[in-house]
Amino acid sequence: MKRKNIFIVSIITIILVAFLNVLTVYTVSNGISYWEGYSALNKLRKQKVYLGNDQITDNQDRLITKSQVNNTKAKSILNYLDKNYDYAISWDASNGSHVNAVTIDQKSLEMYPIKVAQGQNLKVRDFHRNKVIPVLVGSKLAKKYPLHHEFTYLDGSTGKRQSYQVAGILTASSSIPSPYLFQNQNYLDNTIIVPLTTYTRAHINLPQIANGVQNLLIFNTNQNQIFKLEKFFKSQDLNVKFYTVQSSIDQEARIVKSALIKLAVGIIILLIVIVVLLKYLIRKDTKMQLKKFISSLIGFGLLLGILIELVLGFSLPMLSIVGIPKWTSLNIILSVLSIVLINLLLAVIITIFQGNNPQKQ
Repeated sequence: MKRKNIFIVSIITIILVAFLNVLTVYTVSNGISYWEGYSALNKLRKQKVYLGNDQITDNQDRLITKSQVNNTKAKSILNYLDKNYDYAISWDASNGSHVNAVTIDQKSLEMYPIKVAQGQNLKVRDFHRNKVIPVLVGSKLAKKYPLHHEFTYLDGSTGKRQSYQVAGILTASSSIPSPYLFQNQNYLDNTIIVPLTTYTRAHINLPQIANGVQNLLIFNTNQNQIFKLEKFFKSQDLNVKFYTVQSSIDQEARIVKSALIKLAVGIIILLIVIVVLLKYLIRKDTKMQLKKFISSLIGFGLLLGILIELVLGFSLPMLSIVGIPKWTSLNIILSVLSIVLINLLLAVIITIFQGNNPQKQ
């Protein structure tokens, strides 16, 4: 009976150590992702920038979807923005393809400096092409779309295939920060960056505009002008509200910080429970030579934690509190360091307990 109890407690300890490792890595990596996303928005935080928020109803969305490809209303919206506001806009241009694509205007490119590892970045003239349009491709698409490679892709504004040429390959882990979700930055490794050209503007449709309002930034303006813009969008059958980027960042920061604190408390509680179980196992050690076995619990727990992370990819519902982090170099280094430190702490605790509980011969 005694051996059975020891076996059960040992299994529980292994599982808890594994979960402790998963939770530690998850907390550290999310904290890093939060800080990277927060820091990336420094340029916007220092200005009074307004951010569009899509509040389009389901009925409006159905009407937008049925809009004609060459949409007069969409062009009038762009013309109104061009005439009255300093703005940046971008939208998802994937069109149901297995390859991600993002259309960005020149202002967006200036706001979010995107670096290239090969070739050259987009230039002003590239936003005025109408035949073969230069694009940037993510690092993981470099083999399929190498530098200077020409290919065709469905243009969402015309419904026809458009010719593109790879002007540059993005550096690995390039991203566009999100003012809404710091952890879920728009990483571009599997993405094609398409410039919003004068040709696309001439054939733009309402679904594209509706897609872009969530990433619409308005600069150098005031609250009165923002009210006018909201009223204009409503006249065009689009419900769009605008908030300062700072207020959006502050709200997200409060949510993330609260979640990270809860995760940290969870780690402390887990650590206390594991310590209690280890102390129990060491006290019950008589002739079973548990000294080496107990020490190996950390190793088994660590391996099980790594397996959980690899197989589930941090998609555990219980862990989806603050988002799924991106594995950057900094994330990997500090996450590994956090695992080493937490397991070293457990090893020290075991050593102390064993010193206070000499093995019976």
